[in-house]
Amino acid sequence: MDIIKLRTGLYRTNTYLIIDNGEAVAVDPGAEPDKIADEIKNRGAVLKHILLTHAHFDHVGAVAALKKWSGATVYMSKIDLELYDEICTIGESMFVEPFDVDVGLIDGDALSLIGHEFRVVGTPGHTPGSVCFVFDGKTMFTGDTLFKLHVGRTDFIGGDRRAQIASLAKLFAFPDDCEVLPGHESPTTLFFERDNNPYAR
Repeated sequence: MDIIKLRTGLYRTNTYLIIDNGEAVAVDPGAEPDKIADEIKNRGAVLKHILLTHAHFDHVGAVAALKKWSGATVYMSKIDLELYDEICTIGESMFVEPFDVDVGLIDGDALSLIGHEFRVVGTPGHTPGSVCFVFDGKTMFTGDTLFKLHVGRTDFIGGDRRAQIASLAKLFAFPDDCEVLPGHESPTTLFFERDNNPYAR
């Protein structure tokens, strides 16, 4: 099993590929679908599922092309569907081609994909429907909720600082040794963030 990080698009979004036994899950394919598809093909895999932490354009920009290419199932929070509809309305300026969301997620969902568990943790704040995915209980894909020594902005439409604080508390309740793979910048751990992130206090 491999977890591969690709930086995609103008905002250098971290797109993650989880590959096992010739099947792949993509988390937040933000842009450059050909780059993502080539990585999957070069590893002899097929894309089966696309998980989205939230609906902002820099995290969903490659979804439509990848879905057409692979037929992958797309998962996103039910709450962020309205935000997604707004983004697609102005898609020309944001370079988001509309796509179908196949599965609407809610907090507490447990997905069994390519032989692994992805637990859905609702973490509103950056967007109303932001979620994190806890992979096999030990790796956390946090999107724009939690970064190394920082957190996602809440000054966009739908952002809520109070909700974000509650979401961070929910994440910090997970075991210290959880690896954190954020939507931008470098990986970290919950142990490090609990002790050093100024927003953890």
